[in-house]
Amino acid sequence: DRELRGGLLRALTAAPGHALTGAAARGMVGPDAYPRIVAGLERDGLVHRSGRRLHLGGRPEPPATIGP
Repeated sequence: DRELRGGLLRALTAAPGHALTGAAARGMVGPDAYPRIVAGLERDGLVHRSGRRLHLGGRPEPPATIGP
C-alpha cells in the first residue's frame, strides 16, 4: 500500500489544481485498492474528496464564526 499511496500523492502534487478525478485516481491504484488507499490518506489528512474529485490536503476548515 505504501507504494500506491506514494504514487497517488505524487500524481496529485503534479496535477493541475492538485486534484484528480476519482476515475483517474482509481485507475492509478486499481479498483480493489482504491477505497482502502483513499480512506487511509483521508484519515491521515493528506487528501479529501469533493464531489467526483480527489484533492491533495485535508478538508478545508469551515470559517470561524463569532458567537452571540
